[in-house]
Amino acid sequence: MEDGMESERQASSFAHGLNATLGLVIHGAADGIALGASSLSGNGSLGLVVFLAVLVHKGEFMTLLDIG
Repeated sequence: MEDGMESERQASSFAHGLNATLGLVIHGAADGIALGASSLSGNGSLGLVVFLAVLVHKGEFMTLLDIG
């Protein structure tokens, strides 16, 4: 009985890890697309604003990871 519960926990942990990884990959791709699109727009100030927005967003996330 214990082996069944342990393997179920491992499967659940793997699924959570996979979901988190896929979420971070998609999130990072969206950040990259936003940065790329803003730099290709030809408007230098737009590229700077999007870059600063992503930087602040990532800084906030890293602060939350540091606290936890």
